[in-house]
Amino acid sequence: MGTRGLVIYRCNGRYYVYYNHWDSYPEGLGEAIVRQIPADPEEYRAWLEKMRQTYSRLGQEFEDEILCVSPKFGQPGGMSSPIERFAKSYRALDDRLQAPPTYALLDAGDGSFSIEWTYTIDLDRELLTVDKSVSFNLSRLPHHPSWHDYLTEDRRRRRTLASNTPLDLIANTVTMLDVDVKMKQRYNSLNVEVDLFSAWGNFDPVNNSRQDLLVKASLAVCREYRPFIDRSYTEWTSTSSPFREIAFGILSIAAGDVTFVCPEHVNKTYSREGFFLIPDNEHPEEEQTLLPLLLHECHRPGTASGSAPQSNPFWLGNVLVYLTPRTELVEVEEAAVAKVVDSGLHQGLTSFQALVFSILDAIFIQVEKGKDGEIKVTRSPLMNLLYFDEDKSNYPNGPRSRRTELPLGEESTDGNQSEEAEEGNNDKNDAEEAIVAAGSADDDDGDGGIGRPGDTQDAQGVDDADDGGDHGNTDDDDSDDSDDSDDSDDSDDEAGEDDDDDHGRDSDDEDVSDIVIPLITGSMLTQFFDSAMNQKLAGTKSRVFPNEILIRIMEFSDHQTYLSLAQVSNCCRDFYYRKFRLNDDYALVPNCEEQPTASWTFEELDSGRKLLSSVDSKKENKNALWRQPKKTDELTVSPIIGIGKRSSVINGVSFEFPGIPLKRPPYPGKDQKDMINEEAAELGRYWPDDRDPERLFTLPDYLYLEYLEAAFERYVLSLLQASDMSRFRFIRIVAAHYPCLLPTGYRLLKTELFSCSGLVMILRHKRHESPEEWANTLEYVVQKLQDTDEYRSSLAPRGKPVVVAFHRKVKLFYYVSKHACAPPVTASLPQCKVIAERCTESDPRRRLVDLIPGEPISLDDRECREQFEGWLRAFSSPDEKLEEWDPFTGQMKEYKKLKDVAEDAVREEDPQVDPAE
Repeated sequence: MGTRGLVIYRCNGRYYVYYNHWDSYPEGLGEAIVRQIPADPEEYRAWLEKMRQTYSRLGQEFEDEILCVSPKFGQPGGMSSPIERFAKSYRALDDRLQAPPTYALLDAGDGSFSIEWTYTIDLDRELLTVDKSVSFNLSRLPHHPSWHDYLTEDRRRRRTLASNTPLDLIANTVTMLDVDVKMKQRYNSLNVEVDLFSAWGNFDPVNNSRQDLLVKASLAVCREYRPFIDRSYTEWTSTSSPFREIAFGILSIAAGDVTFVCPEHVNKTYSREGFFLIPDNEHPEEEQTLLPLLLHECHRPGTASGSAPQSNPFWLGNVLVYLTPRTELVEVEEAAVAKVVDSGLHQGLTSFQALVFSILDAIFIQVEKGKDGEIKVTRSPLMNLLYFDEDKSNYPNGPRSRRTELPLGEESTDGNQSEEAEEGNNDKNDAEEAIVAAGSADDDDGDGGIGRPGDTQDAQGVDDADDGGDHGNTDDDDSDDSDDSDDSDDSDDEAGEDDDDDHGRDSDDEDVSDIVIPLITGSMLTQFFDSAMNQKLAGTKSRVFPNEILIRIMEFSDHQTYLSLAQVSNCCRDFYYRKFRLNDDYALVPNCEEQPTASWTFEELDSGRKLLSSVDSKKENKNALWRQPKKTDELTVSPIIGIGKRSSVINGVSFEFPGIPLKRPPYPGKDQKDMINEEAAELGRYWPDDRDPERLFTLPDYLYLEYLEAAFERYVLSLLQASDMSRFRFIRIVAAHYPCLLPTGYRLLKTELFSCSGLVMILRHKRHESPEEWANTLEYVVQKLQDTDEYRSSLAPRGKPVVVAFHRKVKLFYYVSKHACAPPVTASLPQCKVIAERCTESDPRRRLVDLIPGEPISLDDRECREQFEGWLRAFSSPDEKLEEWDPFTGQMKEYKKLKDVAEDAVREEDPQVDPAE
């Protein structure tokens, strides 16, 4: 059946994803995977080491040849040579790869209607994980033939293990973090006060539109990567690249350290490779600027990949940031607070703001050191930004959040309050109203602070774990989530009922924790960064230029200079707030008093004209199979984070602004989502005459293996069909049943037994040809044929012809089945005599006989080609009979039955014994 699945290999943290079309259920593909794993401990270690070497080599090639993007890609015409273009794609590693082998497994097939099963073979931790939910010890699987019988589902239809699963088979994928005991003790020794409002700071935004946009954008990033975070969070440490990049992206946007790019203005020719190119509008002949996609690791030579700082903690704005996952664990939370506090104190600071951030949670910290050396640390409670629990996570071993506990409305134990306490509570009430208003403002806009300003979806989308979609697609137009809204609603209803029964919470409590708190936290992040910068710049002024001159410089500077000048003086900062630049065309400015609340004001930077854009336009239907094309004459932007050459675009997050026109025309030329594949299709796959066997001999050798496979299939098929098409109309040349399990850089084709004696063809790419690879390929051929011997049908083939080809360089073999004794040879061919001599050998390598001895032949040579084709015709029956080539007579004979072969073997051992007995 067409049960589709994915096979994913993990090695050195990188994921190699392969697609499988047939029989992906555990009894099919799952069993095929386990059959490849040796049961013997020594053989298992050798197999594991070989697999690790293979994918380590691919990973190193990927880092050296693919991720490091040549400046030639930035030329207006791109890479001029097709050979260069094909060699610089990740598919040059293995053209069956579904995506670049990055550290981030963005698309694991979950939430997809087409992918029904996924198998992750983790070579780092020696695990086999099914559907990213349950994991088995890789070395123990061969010893449990019924391993898939232990797979079951929980009440939320998540894959899980049965209660009777053997303990030695179960593996744990959760990474255990090493908590610094000294930091934990240090936290206990500090005078830490938990006070949300003192730690948060005080800031009255002068441009509410700017704050709304930043909050919406940071929460949109949370939503875009929520399925990926749900799937991967418990495996991360503070040094994990995907964790640091996503966390830095959220914080950069919240801090306003961001610019926005219009997707219509970039060159997306190489989007599948993981990067865009930004043309120079004033000098189109100049080199285009590289713009990597977030988590895709592309970079220029000499520049590190990614956008996040490589140190931890680091400064962002005027806030000392420490990144660590798993702050839901109290010991991790407290150790992280102590670490970031000590880091600031060791820098000689006496007053500073700090932030501990785990993507799921944020902790806001204010540190003051008095003249007497006393240290006062005020911190907020653990503030949820993304919330997961048993019902909000799509994985039984996914993240589990610790709920935010807000210190709101506290009273004294006797029910009375002093005037001082009442005054303090009044101040807190004012702060509470400001926080809730910030969250409510996002909710009133119609999208709950997520997605585009024009969306009108329920705010619960922030925490709905069932909205998983295709987040691995890097194409801007195809990055929409695939929500199952009906299922989500049902599961949420059930979750609410279970929470009432199991935890004693009512729906109002759940709404506050799951919806309002993340909105509040998002607003607090932006205000916290702004408040810290304002404290730094309080009372400052320019020492060189008057403020008026600095403002004029800001108006005509590029975006990065604009952001830098915004940190020079209080006056420049105020100008930055009031005129928040999106890009070089537009700025977001404060609304007028008479302006509708559900709108934003944009100012054209070149003319000063102000335009209004509505915020609550109709939500796009992400589940629609047929969508109206996007308008290209209105502004759509995506956020860019990072500085200079280490910038990245979060292309999965986009904001549409109705009524705001594009200032420049879209990028000219054809927007090819996959330029390399499209060019290859024109050259190799869609030829005018599908039956032309000569296409093999005009095929460029830089094309990927799939095109060599198609050409070889047509060439051999034409030989078998000869001139009479009707006789061979049912001839089929098929690929491996599970191509995803072939070694990297291999293709397998074969005929059925009644056609060409069961011919087997192993194809390799020309660039892999070497004496060592010829030897490795022959070793694989022998292993493959030996496995076939063990799984025979009712027929007993005498052997099989085998073709091994590196492009058009081929060798032709005959693999003879093992015989108890050598039959008499009547054929005059010397190869038949060699076959007869070796048919009794136990070593299968000895039974692989070279039919054209010597070096590999080239099919480009006419004589060699005729010799090769002559052998293939000899293996084909001239009649419509179930026949095969007999290597001992050189003639076509009927296949033997397996039962008859067994009886013959008994007679050969003892002629006096009756096989029937």
